[in-house]
Amino acid sequence: MNTIAALGWELRRILLTRTYLYSLLLIMLLSQNFLGRLIIEGIYGAAPYSQVSYAHFLTMMNAMLLTVLMLWCAGVFSEKERAVRRIVLSTPLASAGYLGLKTAAIAAAFLLTAGLMVAGSFVFYVRQFGFYAFHEFLNPLAVFVLPSAIFILGLSLAAGQLQARLPYGLIPVVFFLGVVNLKNLPQWLDLSGNGYMFHYPTILMRTLGTGEMVYYLTTNFITTRVALVVVGLALLLWAARRRCQ
Repeated sequence: MNTIAALGWELRRILLTRTYLYSLLLIMLLSQNFLGRLIIEGIYGAAPYSQVSYAHFLTMMNAMLLTVLMLWCAGVFSEKERAVRRIVLSTPLASAGYLGLKTAAIAAAFLLTAGLMVAGSFVFYVRQFGFYAFHEFLNPLAVFVLPSAIFILGLSLAAGQLQARLPYGLIPVVFFLGVVNLKNLPQWLDLSGNGYMFHYPTILMRTLGTGEMVYYLTTNFITTRVALVVVGLALLLWAARRRCQ
């Protein structure tokens, strides 16, 4: 079995399940609910189709997206997967290659799921406002979705290599951080970016001295997003080099 075929097989194992379909349905319904109930009026006085409002929408969806991502990663270390791994690793495929294959499939499934959610939001903007300038949302997507996803992917797989049930223990923590805005929470713990957007007017006033709702990212926040990517990739590398448990 070549790499492409193996990747396709792993991806189908994720996508062609009731669990995935239910998760996708929940994400799509939740995203449309947020858009129609909270974002449609705009955030902090900004237009609903502004970068500020869309960034806020993404931070609200991150908790659910990251939870689903962690569940997929936790499944890599289940008893069923261990049985499959023993069979697969009896072939020339190395342990690191096996984990790399699983990681690629999970990453592809996440991008597909997030992509469908984003496509649904675009349909909402077209129908409600006749808005088509979706290129303006590329920056919020790159800043508020990808860094946290890369970090959680690395963290979950590294945790699973240490102890098979550990990723499940981390899920409530990540979900809690994504839905609760704790006062004075360090930005490196603000995985979903919800804390940043919750205090956004205050941040603008302190850094720019204005209450106008322009899209602005502080240097400190950008640094934390870069750090999440670097740490996430480092954890992925460590997990790949560690012998599968």
